[in-house]
Amino acid sequence: KMFGILIPGKEIMTNFEEYDGFWAMDLENPSEINVLGFYLNVPIADDTMGASLYISKPPHETAELDFIGAVANTRPSDIFHTGWAVDPSVNIHSSIKLVVKPESLESIKSLVELKESNHITQQFAMKVAKNLFNFMESFNTSTSSDTILQVPANVFNKWYDKFTMKFKYDPNFVFKTD
Repeated sequence: KMFGILIPGKEIMTNFEEYDGFWAMDLENPSEINVLGFYLNVPIADDTMGASLYISKPPHETAELDFIGAVANTRPSDIFHTGWAVDPSVNIHSSIKLVVKPESLESIKSLVELKESNHITQQFAMKVAKNLFNFMESFNTSTSSDTILQVPANVFNKWYDKFTMKFKYDPNFVFKTD
């Protein structure tokens, strides 16, 4: 077993099936997984290569792979925050596949930079902030065209109560509104 997955509270998983040029395994209940560890069990023979970890969402035959992270001889293990609980493209599925592909360290560096600039938790935070602003704006009683927003003193409590209720009903609701 070249590599493994560690999810807090679960047994270590090394049951990747080997295919032509990549490895894959099923992962149940991805929305319950906030953090996972990925590690090498043995060094990679070529120091210019690493192992990239991806997810594949159903239907797997046509699915694009979403990059999670990578390990290499210079960094044989890492921990990744998934964001799957708030990612509507993942949390609707009861099962996904983890896919490992060998890739050059140069390619991995590009993938890491792209992922950092487009992380789901940043998108979620922006949607929550926009939701709060829209809620506050609905209370505005100012008739002037200035940039002052007048809201009740308890606006945050009202918003939080409403947000919590909606989130319990549908964790993806912030992605469905502008």
